[in-house]
Parts: sequence; C-alpha cells; structure tokens
Amino acid sequence: MTSSPDPHPASAQVRVGSTTYVSSILPWKGCRSLPPWTGESHADKTRNTVDDLLVRLRAADSLVWGGDWNHALTGKEYVGSQGGRGAVVGALDALGLRSATADLPHAIDGLLTIDHVAVPAGLRAVASRIDVTHEGKRLSDHDAYVVEVAL
Repeated sequence: MTSSPDPHPASAQVRVGSTTYVSSILPWKGCRSLPPWTGESHADKTRNTVDDLLVRLRAADSLVWGGDWNHALTGKEYVGSQGGRGAVVGALDALGLRSATADLPHAIDGLLTIDHVAVPAGLRAVASRIDVTHEGKRLSDHDAYVVEVAL
C-alpha cells in the first residue's frame, strides 16, 4: 500500500499495487457554498467538485472510484440534481469507469442507491447491498455495498 495525496478535501486516496482507490463525498442538496463546495446551485457545486477530481483521477493507471456521491445514477433523482448527475456520469465516461452499484436499491424503499463503486468499464463486476441494521435499528442512513470483480 502506498500513501498518496488526496485528490480533493472531501476524498481519500490510496494505492494498492497498481490500483488507485478513491472514496469521495460529493455535494448534497443542502450543503452550503463553503469550502470545499464552490458554486451557487447544487449542480454547480457537483460539477466543480467533479472537475477538480477529474484533473487528479485521470493520472491513475487503474482506478476504482466510489463513495457517497449523493446522486442516483439512473431513474428519478430525489437526492441530487440532474446537472450533478450529468457531471458524475460524464466523469465516469471520461475515466473509462462504470458504476457497478448504479442499479442497486437505497435503504429507503423505492429509491436507488446514492453510494457507488465504479470500476474499469471492461471488468465484469457484481455488486450487492448489505442492509446495515442491528436488532431492527439502522446503524446508518447508508447501507454497505460490496463489489466483486472477475479479473
């Protein structure tokens, strides 16, 4: 494992072997226009964050990027914004990634996840959701997502 500088104040990065892993929190609708979020609208804040990340993530030879992106990537958008979703989807395309979790459910019935793990588009990946409840109580407003990749 190799230490490397984080690509954004709301992201963490590590290199294991030849693969770089990045976990990012992207702006949510209620976040204010304060560092590290710049822009007036939610879509602006997301675009600016994703643009900052793209500058740094493009340098990775092999990249896995995930985190709390605060956007469903398909279907109706309840948590993020259409402009923000467009920025995220555009970044995935630019990086040659696909979200293995895009079609998984959210903890709230009827919604799709806003937490994602994206892997190189050519890899076969199977994602699953782990409900994080204990004795009927939620441990978080987020579930856990596991992605298995066939190399």
